[in-house]
Amino acid sequence: MAVTREEYTEESIIVLTPTDELLTADAVQEVFACTDSAAARQVVIDLKNVRSLVSGSLYPHAEPFKPLLMLNQKLQNEKRQMILCNLSSEIAEVFRITRIDQILQVQPDLRKALSNSSGVSS
Repeated sequence: MAVTREEYTEESIIVLTPTDELLTADAVQEVFACTDSAAARQVVIDLKNVRSLVSGSLYPHAEPFKPLLMLNQKLQNEKRQMILCNLSSEIAEVFRITRIDQILQVQPDLRKALSNSSGVSS
């Protein structure tokens, strides 16, 4: 798993984009590590390459929800904001059914995530 990183230092935003089609706990941990080395106030996670999630029922050790929620909590504790964008229809549906979309901030695309993150304080 690799994560590409793009920084907008003037706006204090970092965009992290997982490159694999499967979002696993390991992928989220890699994103987590990238946030530790960045001082950005907003962290945008662009899921444009991700097509599916690891099922927690089949592989509970690889389930991505808990690490995503932990990352969100960590960033909130640091007065930082996390925004997810470009969710596939399958992932958006899973987020809706599990109500994760009510906990995590989700935007339809990167442009909307960047415009939404600028000027928003935690």
